Amino acid sequence: MHVLLDIDSSIYSKFDGPNYIRILGTTKKGLELLKEIKDRSNMPIITKVSEYKKILSNAEMFEIDLKATDIYTLAYTNEPVSGLDFTKKFIVK
Repeated sequence: MHVLLDIDSSIYSKFDGPNYIRILGTTKKGLELLKEIKDRSNMPIITKVSEYKKILSNAEMFEIDLKATDIYTLAYTNEPVSGLDFTKKFIVK
């Protein structure tokens, strides 16, 4: 995966830990907690992928994440789905 993403161990010194929190889904009750976390967190929280450039001052790590998803979906037995992160909706159950 490192080769496909064009990254090596130097990436660990480039980023001092994660620079965002990405929420894929929640329950209705969790939405209340998520709002409180957004109010208190020092780290940006992403729930809508299409807005990541507005939310993140440095989007490089997030773009690697997007590329990893695209590579992962190449292994889907049906049709590979490029840009899945942008088409998959935030899940609320």
